[in-house]
Amino acid sequence: MQKQARTLYILIAVMLLSLPGIAFAQETSLSSSFTYQGSLNDGSGVVNNLCDFQFGLFDASTAGLQIGSTLTRTNISVSNGVFNVQLDFGGNAFNGTDRYLNIALRCPAGTGSYIPLTPRQALTPTPYALGLYGLEVQQNATSPNLIGGFNGNNVTAGVAGATISGGGSTANLNRATDDYGAIGGGINNQVGNNDATLNNATNATVSGGQNNTASGSIATVGGGYTNTASGVAATIAGGANNTANSVYAMVGGGSNNMAGGPYATIAGGNFNSVNHDSATVGGGQNNTATNDVATVAGGQSNNASGFGATISGGYLNGASGLKSMVGGGEHNLAAAIDATVGGGYTNTASGNSATISGGYLNIASSLYATVGGGLTNMANGNYTIVGGGQTNTASGSYTIVGGGQTNTASGDFATVSGGQTNTASGYFATVGGGQFNTASGDYAIVGGGLMNTAFGSRSFAAGRQAKANYAGTFVWGDDTAADVASTGINQFVVRASGGIWFGTSSTPTFTGFLNTSTGAYLSNGGTWTNSSDRNKKANFLAVDPQTMLQSVVNLPISSWNYTTQDASIRHIGPMAQDFSVAFAVGEDNTHISTIDSEGVALAAIQGLYQVTQDQKTQLQLKDQQITSLESQISTQQTQLNDLATRLAALEKLAENTHPPTESGLPIVGLVGVLVISGTWLSQRKTQEKN
Repeated sequence: MQKQARTLYILIAVMLLSLPGIAFAQETSLSSSFTYQGSLNDGSGVVNNLCDFQFGLFDASTAGLQIGSTLTRTNISVSNGVFNVQLDFGGNAFNGTDRYLNIALRCPAGTGSYIPLTPRQALTPTPYALGLYGLEVQQNATSPNLIGGFNGNNVTAGVAGATISGGGSTANLNRATDDYGAIGGGINNQVGNNDATLNNATNATVSGGQNNTASGSIATVGGGYTNTASGVAATIAGGANNTANSVYAMVGGGSNNMAGGPYATIAGGNFNSVNHDSATVGGGQNNTATNDVATVAGGQSNNASGFGATISGGYLNGASGLKSMVGGGEHNLAAAIDATVGGGYTNTASGNSATISGGYLNIASSLYATVGGGLTNMANGNYTIVGGGQTNTASGSYTIVGGGQTNTASGDFATVSGGQTNTASGYFATVGGGQFNTASGDYAIVGGGLMNTAFGSRSFAAGRQAKANYAGTFVWGDDTAADVASTGINQFVVRASGGIWFGTSSTPTFTGFLNTSTGAYLSNGGTWTNSSDRNKKANFLAVDPQTMLQSVVNLPISSWNYTTQDASIRHIGPMAQDFSVAFAVGEDNTHISTIDSEGVALAAIQGLYQVTQDQKTQLQLKDQQITSLESQISTQQTQLNDLATRLAALEKLAENTHPPTESGLPIVGLVGVLVISGTWLSQRKTQEKN
């Protein structure tokens, strides 16, 4: 008996409804079983009998692999050649590829052996199975296309593995033009490109939204409106009118944004643009990152055009230097390698590694120059710093202006700490502050004050109108409105009309012009006054004035000049070493204290006074002796005069009484006696006076 079976389309439709992995809007879930209906005749006509059947499922028309186990159905009624059986090869039996039924039977039932029918019967889908409940399945040799939603949604012929889950409308169809594209829903969305090549924009995804296109391989549009991801692996999460047209480019959202560089990212915002490799715009409006690895975090109308440049935010800022940065603010520019502007308004860092923290209209134009803030400050020397203030300039290398107004540090390593209109133009020169001060000498310092000048190298000026015009000079001016100036090198000049005080105590006292805490001072009249208060002294010892006098007599005194003076400048005095040996006083043997030299002089004067007093006493005794002798001499003179008178009378008498020849010898002898006596008295008086 010859038997033949044929398969009707309705059987396969029932089978497809039962295939696992396809979901439909049913009230109850369908099983994996399906109804197979066949028509059987035995060569002489249709069969009318009870028959036994065996069904095997294979993946090929001949040979191939069997899917599942062989199913046996017995006592199946065949009426007018038609029979129906319920078959179930399991939920995994059908995966969209070809399947064939291998059928064997025996009629009547229970008799003989099973006879196979040839050829195997191909199981083909019916139109109902391809479009049931809004789902169309397009079979192909690779992977079926699944089309849901509006019945006008379409997959380009030849495309495999595409999925349109839903959405679409009459005038807004969803379309898949390349392999393995997926559209989740929405309207007028497209995955794949329009170049008629079916495999160069594969695996693209549009999750939903309207008018969105994912035309790059592995490109994704999450949703939104009129977004286009045309780069390989490009992504647009949402928003409107956004474009990601380069490899791995990404737009998070917002509107009218364009990520046009490889690995470019725009998180959101409006009218932002990134067209270079790995560049980023976080958000904001009209921001652009126009170089590789550049970043604009937000703000408006900012442009990071340098490689690796960064703008955190603000308005109309630019970072054009390599790895430059602008933190924020408005109209700021970082225009050199590693330059930084923190914020503020219209600041420009144009030197490599230059920094401006903030402020207004500041400029840092040299290597590693820094402006902390303020207004119209300029750091245009290498490694210079302007801390702040207004219209300050640091133009020398390694210079510093701390702040203030219109200050200038133009000498290398010069410093102006603050104040107004101060200038440090010397090498390593310093102005501490004040107004109208100038330190123009190398290493010169103006501590502060008004209208001071340190012109000499290593000079110092402070106060008011102090002029240190020579090297190594120190000049201090008090509040007198007149210049006070040094007149030579290495001078210490102080004008202090109210007096000067040096000391260790906390409360100054002003007794004279130059005062000290020790009690010594220089009087207003120009004399030095030592402290000699008894209450400040101890360990009193008496001195021998005459010994001191003798020591002074023995002390070498000479004329000399100091080694630091010209030889024409002479001084007179002892050596400190000799003074120390002679009197054993003072701090050491190389100095002589004025109070010690004065004390020695006073003691020596006392000793000299004692000597003169002794001599005076002796002289008084001599005077008394002389007076006595003079009295004696006077008496003797009287006597001599009397003798002379008497002698004259005798001579006259003799002349009248005796002749000269007879009386000459006695008279001569008498005269001789008188002369000898007078001579002796005269010598005696002279000796007494001596």
